[in-house]
Amino acid sequence: MAANRVGIDTIIAKTSALFRLKGYHSTSMDEVAQVCKMRKPSLYHHFPSKEALGLAVLARIQERFEQEVFRHAYDEGQSPKKRMARLTRATKKYFFEGEGGCLVGNFALETIDQNPAFTELIRHYFDTWAAAIAHVLVAVMPSKDARRLAALYVAEIQGAIMMMRVYRDRGRLRLVLARMNAYFSDPTQGV
Repeated sequence: MAANRVGIDTIIAKTSALFRLKGYHSTSMDEVAQVCKMRKPSLYHHFPSKEALGLAVLARIQERFEQEVFRHAYDEGQSPKKRMARLTRATKKYFFEGEGGCLVGNFALETIDQNPAFTELIRHYFDTWAAAIAHVLVAVMPSKDARRLAALYVAEIQGAIMMMRVYRDRGRLRLVLARMNAYFSDPTQGV
């Protein structure tokens, strides 16, 4: 493949997979160029630095989650129970496909104290995730409680993703997502 034929979308997709599997710091621009089948100078033509590429990857993950996961929370044509089921199903689908953990969670662990631009995007990702969950939960509880519980669910999901990777067991993530859905059947089971 000619170096100038590799588009930005391909570079971001392939880099996302590398970052998700290896992490930001452990992935070199040489590896990115190699997996994209392009010369390193051509890669730098699209992204002048690894930081610029990292920011583009984080922005793309945000877009993907808004389109594929968070949007379900705001589908007012569906019942809250159905919206939560769709949100959790989309979450499971994303984290069960491909290798690695949560790309944004990995970025947070690696870069949170080093790069304010990364920090802003990481916080925005987690905040919009919690806001989506809270938007559904307000159907069954006061807004303040919904926001608090949604933030806890995001934290539990992140912990479950880490444990899923450590133990090679998807059960923990399935359990958290099932508890989120159970709240609409039996509120005592969702806490």
